[in-house]
Amino acid sequence: MRTLTAITCLLAIMCVTVRADDAPAAPALVDIECYGETAHIILQRLADSAGLKLRYTNEEMDLNVPVWARAKGITPGEAAHLLEVATSLYINAEGGTLVVSSEDDVRPKLVTRGYDVSIAAGRYVDYVNTYGAPVVPKNEGEAEGLSLTAAERLARLLTEVAHIAWGIQLEPTAVGDRILCTASAGTHALVQEFLQVMAAEHGGMRASMQRERAFLQQLQDNRAKLDYEDTPICSIIAHVCRIADVHFVVEYAAGMYLNQEHVDWSSSDDTSCLDVMRLVLDEHGGDTVRVRSHGGAMLITDLDYCQLGGERVFEVSELLKKLDAAFQRQRTAPDKADGYTGDIAREGGTKLIVDVLDAELETAGSYARVFAYGSRVIVLGSAEESNDIEGMLKEMGWEPPKD
Repeated sequence: MRTLTAITCLLAIMCVTVRADDAPAAPALVDIECYGETAHIILQRLADSAGLKLRYTNEEMDLNVPVWARAKGITPGEAAHLLEVATSLYINAEGGTLVVSSEDDVRPKLVTRGYDVSIAAGRYVDYVNTYGAPVVPKNEGEAEGLSLTAAERLARLLTEVAHIAWGIQLEPTAVGDRILCTASAGTHALVQEFLQVMAAEHGGMRASMQRERAFLQQLQDNRAKLDYEDTPICSIIAHVCRIADVHFVVEYAAGMYLNQEHVDWSSSDDTSCLDVMRLVLDEHGGDTVRVRSHGGAMLITDLDYCQLGGERVFEVSELLKKLDAAFQRQRTAPDKADGYTGDIAREGGTKLIVDVLDAELETAGSYARVFAYGSRVIVLGSAEESNDIEGMLKEMGWEPPKD
């Protein structure tokens, strides 16, 4: 039986350590363990450990907010992002300086880079030529609709992904089969990884979502009999995440409540760490605090927190063939009442799949978002939400790639 009577009894140490990296060009990796210590202490230790100068842009910020977060082997930029979530401050770790502000005035150096998107754009063209709906003739005097290239449509999708999943305002421009972006080094890393997933033969997911899926499994696999007396909820969350050895962060708004709320709570021997977190929050976390995942870490958050986290891309070309065959089997003679003369193209192609997913997600109360690009379905959300959407696609007839 493990009993926690106070934060300091269980989690007395906060440390930020640097790990050596075999590749000299790569940034040093850091471990962060923050169990209720204040932001100004954690920020200074992160700066010292990563070899960064610490600069505050203004004095009007709350640096006494307690921080709850844990992650190992991450870059200073990733650590800064987790601390942004935990403190509601603006933090940037680029250019040799850890810049902290209470306003959105942290301006990292912006660089323009171009990305070859010919593979993804080529697949989109093939999709339109196969499943594109016929052009509807315009009436005389009616303006032509907007015509966009495949690369321009991908640039628009990238804008949506950056805003919804990353919380970043990005204005990419397409020229030929390249997309140009003016952004910080950290944003370019996100753009490059997303476009690589879009170009991959079977789609896939970003590395952060892969970590989140592994952490969910670790939380589910680790079981223990736990007993807490007069213990802050944040301390319980930190304890079970340490048992399962997973990354986590308590979002600022949720932390303001969970750090003050002390509870008595016990679990049986066969209760998983994931169930402990959910049950404690269901019983004592109020109506809006939930367990999600974001940026490669478990996220304990207020539902008002807007960023959706990871991205996953499903290739649905084989599913489109199955659906097209199903619609063809249901076609009737064109001169019959109550008949059907459509096909997958007229039904919307991939947009039909996205519409069905949207309806199911709304019924389930999910915050995940889905988009279509050619024969790709793009999911923005947590790792668990992406698993749910995978299940929905399987129910439609989708099958995972065999290789």
